[in-house]
Amino acid sequence: MKGRIDVLKKSLPYYIGSLLLHLLGFSLLIFAARTNPFILGLGMVAYTLGLRHAFDADHIAAIDNTVRKLMQQNQNSMGVGFYFSLGHSSVVFLMAAALAFRCTGRSSICRFFHMLAASSVRPCPEVFC
Repeated sequence: MKGRIDVLKKSLPYYIGSLLLHLLGFSLLIFAARTNPFILGLGMVAYTLGLRHAFDADHIAAIDNTVRKLMQQNQNSMGVGFYFSLGHSSVVFLMAAALAFRCTGRSSICRFFHMLAASSVRPCPEVFC
C-alpha cells in the first residue's frame, strides 16, 4: 500500500499539470466562442480528434520504448507520457500560430476564414495565401 501512495505522490504534479492545461484550453475555447459559437463546435471536434490521435500506435510505442529504456537504465521514467504530449501539442500549436500569422489578411479566403473563426488562430492553408 505504501508503494502506491508513493507513486501517487510522485505523479500528482503531472495530474495537476494536465488538469490545469485542460482548464486553460477549455477556458480559452469558451472565451473565443463568445463571439462566434461555431468555434465551440470546431474546438470540441479538434479536442476529440486529438484524444483519438493520442492513442495512435506510434505514440504508444514511442512512450513505451522510452519508459522501458529508462527503466533498464534504472532512471526515473515518471512523466514520460506527459512530456511527450506536451512537446507534441506545442509543435501543433506553434504550427497553427505560424500559419495564422502568415495568413493574416493576405487573401479573400483568409478573410473568409477570419470572419468564420473570429479568433486569434485562423486556419488558412499556405496554398490559398
